[in-house]
Amino acid sequence: MVSVAKDKSELKKRVLRFFDEKSKRRKSVVLFLNQLSECADIYVFGGLIRDIALHGVASFDSDIDLVYVGDQQKVLDFIENYSAKINKFGGYRLDIDGWQLDIWEAKRSWAFEEGYVKYSDVTSLLKTTITNWDSILFNWNHKNLICDERYFKDINDGYLDIKLLENPNEIGMYVRLLRYFTSKDAHLVSSRTSSSISNAVAKYTFQDLSSYEKSSYKQEYITQSVYSYLKSHKGICNPDLIPIGLDRFNKTLDLSLNVN
Repeated sequence: MVSVAKDKSELKKRVLRFFDEKSKRRKSVVLFLNQLSECADIYVFGGLIRDIALHGVASFDSDIDLVYVGDQQKVLDFIENYSAKINKFGGYRLDIDGWQLDIWEAKRSWAFEEGYVKYSDVTSLLKTTITNWDSILFNWNHKNLICDERYFKDINDGYLDIKLLENPNEIGMYVRLLRYFTSKDAHLVSSRTSSSISNAVAKYTFQDLSSYEKSSYKQEYITQSVYSYLKSHKGICNPDLIPIGLDRFNKTLDLSLNVN
């Protein structure tokens, strides 16, 4: 079992190992990123960095999110060669040798466009993620990580907090949060996280959440037993102990703990 990355140095080694151009499976992606980085500063954002930090290189097999800072026209001219299509959030989606890549201009991220977060520079993106575990960037051009000072302490403590709840896809946001809670070893949760999980099961049925998860992810973690427990206990604020049947889903030490 791979341990959680302890610091930037360890995580950087993992990211570079994932993007090793000697890897037959990812060689085309590395070539694409190297060429794209000649057009603008490219940043890997989102689940890839998070999952590699938590579970190692072999854990990631999903879409790759990219943002860029630089000449928009140069980027668009380049990705046109790859039959890029506009995605539902105004960025572009393309396929590189079986890998789905989403790319958009950093300052045009939804949270900036809607006024929930003010854009100053690329580090402003750290305020736009759903949770603190997602709040990290890898600059492809300079091969360095960008994150808050607490990032590695939080993921090693298993402390899950909310960065930004506003989201254009509310049920998708709640499903992701529930998946973190059930599958990614959250040991401590903030009061905002607790309230959000409570809101999720109050607003959406198990069928709603399960159907969305099935359509969006390869693995399913939101089970009827997890949902029923959270529903009956109004989220995770109840001081009762975790039922034994949920231990493999949830290792939270104290369901009533609120960390501010």
